[in-house]
Amino acid sequence: MRDYIIGFIFVIALSLLFYSIGAVSTNKNKSDGYKLMVGYLIYSFFIGAFGMIVQLFNIPWKIYLYIVILTLIGTTLYVVYQIKFRKKKIFDNGIKEYFKNNYFLFVVTILLMIVFLFSYNALWFNNHLDDGYYLTKIADLPYVSNPYTFNYSTGFPGQFTFERIINTHELELSTYVYFLNISPSLFTRFFMTGLHYFVFVNSVSAFAYAVLKKINSEFNYYFVQFIPLILILFSFNENFIRFYGLGYYFDSNQFINAAYYGSTMVRTMSFIFLITPFLSQDKIDIKMILCVMGISVVLLSKSTIALPLIFLIAFFYVLTTLFFISKKYFIPVIGFILFLVATIFISKTLHVMPTEDYLLNNILKVNMKSIQLIISYIIILLSYLLRNKYVNRISTILIMLLVFTQVPILSGLYSALSIYTFVAGRGLTLINYTCLIYSFTVLCYFISKLKFQKTIFYVLCGCLFITSAFSYHLAGGSLFYDENKLSPSSLLHALNAIRHNPQFFPETTIELGNTLEEYVENNNKELNVIMTRLVACDGADHSLPIIVRTFCPSEKIHIISSIYRYGNPMSTQFKDFTEQDQEVFENYTVNPSRDSFSKLEVMVNKYDINCLIMPNDKYNDDVMSLGYTLVKTISNSYAGITHYIYVR
Repeated sequence: MRDYIIGFIFVIALSLLFYSIGAVSTNKNKSDGYKLMVGYLIYSFFIGAFGMIVQLFNIPWKIYLYIVILTLIGTTLYVVYQIKFRKKKIFDNGIKEYFKNNYFLFVVTILLMIVFLFSYNALWFNNHLDDGYYLTKIADLPYVSNPYTFNYSTGFPGQFTFERIINTHELELSTYVYFLNISPSLFTRFFMTGLHYFVFVNSVSAFAYAVLKKINSEFNYYFVQFIPLILILFSFNENFIRFYGLGYYFDSNQFINAAYYGSTMVRTMSFIFLITPFLSQDKIDIKMILCVMGISVVLLSKSTIALPLIFLIAFFYVLTTLFFISKKYFIPVIGFILFLVATIFISKTLHVMPTEDYLLNNILKVNMKSIQLIISYIIILLSYLLRNKYVNRISTILIMLLVFTQVPILSGLYSALSIYTFVAGRGLTLINYTCLIYSFTVLCYFISKLKFQKTIFYVLCGCLFITSAFSYHLAGGSLFYDENKLSPSSLLHALNAIRHNPQFFPETTIELGNTLEEYVENNNKELNVIMTRLVACDGADHSLPIIVRTFCPSEKIHIISSIYRYGNPMSTQFKDFTEQDQEVFENYTVNPSRDSFSKLEVMVNKYDINCLIMPNDKYNDDVMSLGYTLVKTISNSYAGITHYIYVR
């Protein structure tokens, strides 16, 4: 209960800080959503920029902790100064008016959080094992001697990678977890998910208001708060979306399962962050360039998948501004031709064909059959009929993004900048998300003119939420896509699993981690731990080894069974440990014969594995004969799981 109270207080306070920073830093005519978005970007710029410096120069983690605390204090004092001496107001028209015009943002945030509760099996599988990096990093950073080059899942030293060093999102979250003394899984998976959803709905609101004010300066601000309901569409189960031909949004499952990731922020909000502050601008000046650079720092600090998106969005913004706003046709035409030549040249000379083929065959061809995307594309084309130069600029940027990221040969530059296929795929998710948000914004302009507009929004929101929940009932039973069938799941069982595991993490895994941590502290001994890669927990597959260090961050604990996913430590006796060695252990647990036991004995002696996590006690005599002692038994009858911890 303490962690929940602390978490709610912190998230509410941080949200209020974001809004306050934006309120005292922007003009009165800006929307409430815009104020929160700008406050988030300003705060994140300082947190991200300092974080990059700390990681690049290997500055102690504790120094960054103090920087974050000083940033929190400094931004708070800045807000107080602006209110007291500059006579700025947080809520220009009072808090009552704020809630009147923004209550639906809270409704959408809550609905998204409810859908999130239906996806417990994805959490138990640790987001297709990715949490083995992100969540364990957040938990481990304060406790390891070389925090920026460390293999957080295995507990061994890691390697320097530049793209990871400039990502500071996990570094930031680690400071909050540390000074709040809160469960890392609860804080990230629940509270940071909720905070990110709130940033999402406010940012969409800010973007929508900026667009609608350009279409009609008299647009009723009250109706802007309903436009973020489109985000509920993004919460649909990914297998459900693909099976019924609603589109393919690469890694869209992370919008629900892993909203706390920095990459989810990039994959959802990059376009809105980069465009909204300058949607009304008629020219490109130094102030704009500096602001874009600052926003780019924020996006790159969240995830380096932002790099190709930043380049293309900024470049197309420049071209369209010169063409539609400044009416300087020669420069943008020449720039477009040079870009066209460059991307074709890259496509023909560099090895980007696999990425281009994937984008064409796995994403573009699928999405061209998606009724919701086709409708959004049609609305974008029809938006030119509004004869508004600012609308034309946005529509053209989106069309150019669609063409130059998916069409073979023309997507050469984007594919090269992305480097990896998954990076390119995630970028396309952003573009299609933005098309849906933008087209829905334009559509809402006409809905707001109807007689029962509020009722229409309520009904539409309810339909989307019910469909989203139903998608998890119909397709939430499997985390892997099967084109032949869907695997149903019980929503009630999902809610019960969360009820029995209030830290959004299997309680048995938490206890296992705490037990290992306590053992090494009391015995001053290193543990080389092996266990099965998957265990059944609450009726779902739980990838135990890659995540257990979330609750046992000591450098003396090495999870050998994570090596298969996160790589061999090259300077230890485990540099030659292979998946076949791991299978020796798992074969014995499945079939404890004399032959499998003999192989197990050879393997544990060869690698000096001194800790075994066994699934039941039928191996007790064999394990004891190898010199191991049973330290503790962890059992949970509801989850249907037991861990026997043996040490020698």
